[in-house]
Amino acid sequence: MKALQRLESAHPQEIANRILKQACALLEGRPRDDLTVVVALIGEG
Repeated sequence: MKALQRLESAHPQEIANRILKQACALLEGRPRDDLTVVVALIGEG
């Protein structure tokens, strides 16, 4: 969460890239399976 709070951009692709980068770092760059990241904005319309 802290990494996401430090993002300067709210662009979905940048957020997804950051999440994926952090996940790979936690897995020492070797995930056991494919990784999928979905970023969505949910709000009142």
